[in-house]
Amino acid sequence: MHYNIQKGQFRLTSAYPRGSWWEFYRVLCPICHDTGNCMLHVSQEKVACTRVESKWIYGKNTGNPSYIHYINGKDKYQLPEVDEVQIHDKK
Repeated sequence: MHYNIQKGQFRLTSAYPRGSWWEFYRVLCPICHDTGNCMLHVSQEKVACTRVESKWIYGKNTGNPSYIHYINGKDKYQLPEVDEVQIHDKK
């Protein structure tokens, strides 16, 4: 199963490093089966789910902690290329 992100099914997050995590915006998270908050890693091998706990905590110091779940062998999602971010030196 492939999802077309260009139609707004996923949303790029600001999670570090930029371009590594995509939010399940209109696509169901494969862990909690809900939309929003949960993120797919660009490797498509792990999901950071905010609703289902696991032993691996991601972002525990935030107001909305996530839990890492490994999804090897699951459905693949079609992720877009990330535009390079222009860096400006402050002077």
